[in-house]
Amino acid sequence: MTDTLMNMFYATNAERSVAYIDESYDMDPAHTRNFYILSAVLVESAQRDVLRSGLVRGAASSYWHTSEALRTEEGRVHAHTLLTYLADDAGSEQCVISVLQHVQQQDDTGELAE
Repeated sequence: MTDTLMNMFYATNAERSVAYIDESYDMDPAHTRNFYILSAVLVESAQRDVLRSGLVRGAASSYWHTSEALRTEEGRVHAHTLLTYLADDAGSEQCVISVLQHVQQQDDTGELAE
């Protein structure tokens, strides 16, 4: 999302909670346990900027794509850092949904995951 769109979104929804949604998957045929996972974190308006800054620090970038990150050791370290940050007891974020679906080996695109 561009900074302009983000600023418009913040202005329009200044007092509302926001759900940050992430989906990730591993469809590599070399792996025996392929998966698709969808997660969301509900963030109160007062915590949005703090959370966003922490996520950028944990990802070591303003760009993040979990599926890409999990393909490298460095990316897995960053993913772990982000999960640890989100799980911090001092934070006020609430995980509202997390769905894990194992994908059959013959489903090389993950489209059949239910």
